[in-house]
Amino acid sequence: MSKITRRKFLAASAAGGTA
Repeated sequence: MSKITRRKFLAASAAGGTA
């Protein structure tokens, strides 16, 4: 759960920044 959320958050951060 945390792993996926972290991954998604990191991916979004790298892709959009704050999206």
